[in-house]
Amino acid sequence: MSVAVETAGELCGRKIAALRATGDAALPTDRGAAIAAYTAAGRLVPTPADPDDSEDDGAAPPPRELLLAGASVLARLAEAHVAARNAADADDQTARRSHAMRAVAAGQKATRCDPLNWRGHWYTGLAIMMLQPKIPRSKQAVAAFEAVIALDAELDDAQKADARRALEAAQQRLQKGRDDLPMPEGCVLC
Repeated sequence: MSVAVETAGELCGRKIAALRATGDAALPTDRGAAIAAYTAAGRLVPTPADPDDSEDDGAAPPPRELLLAGASVLARLAEAHVAARNAADADDQTARRSHAMRAVAAGQKATRCDPLNWRGHWYTGLAIMMLQPKIPRSKQAVAAFEAVIALDAELDDAQKADARRALEAAQQRLQKGRDDLPMPEGCVLC
């Protein structure tokens, strides 16, 4: 008689899947409950090591299946925050900014868990475009939309067109930010 032993990664993956299902069920009628479920699931998702980090702590990377499940639920969380930001009262700038910032964070973590998850890149870019225009943000939005376009095999024609329009808008915003940047005093351009 063999007894199957569930690993910590498998248990965590089941919890993430259950919380995602709860969020998906709540989303049509109760965005707040959906965000709460997706957030709880997102907290269970391990953060993969940063490939640009020169320090290696020697820890084993999280299981790929767990990262894929995490990326999926984090992209849903980013999507829900974008929708909540859009639904928030236009006069409540604090709530609108908060939802946009949380969407950026969730989208970025989703893309770190799975760089091939186009929805993570998409919602990162959308949420950044909802924030006050700044050159570094515009650069991040351009990079996010370029990543979506690079994953075009995953997209249908309408999504490809949306991604190209979003990239163009981010590039225009970046150029406007650069054009509006005042030159330092005494600077002479040759």
